[in-house]
Amino acid sequence: MASGLVIATSTGIAALGDAYEPLPTGASLRAYWLGKLPEGERAVFSILVDAHPGNVERDQLSELTGYKRSTRDAYLQRLRTRQLITTNGSPRASDTLFEDT
Repeated sequence: MASGLVIATSTGIAALGDAYEPLPTGASLRAYWLGKLPEGERAVFSILVDAHPGNVERDQLSELTGYKRSTRDAYLQRLRTRQLITTNGSPRASDTLFEDT
């Protein structure tokens, strides 16, 4: 476990066999998530990715997306659960989405 994240061991990856495919990094990772997320989450995520490394005020997200506060906050919570954004203060895209490793 590194930084509170569960990391697969080489033994665990070997046990998965051909079914294991690591996630891409950098721009490919952002594109991956843009293709996987439902419409509402994708709209919020896209705005935050475009604003990176800056953040976007919650009210501005509502203005840009047309989503009411409760809907916007539900999407932000789902994105945070996936660790795609941080919400300490105003929401922003996670820095890990911009790392090429």
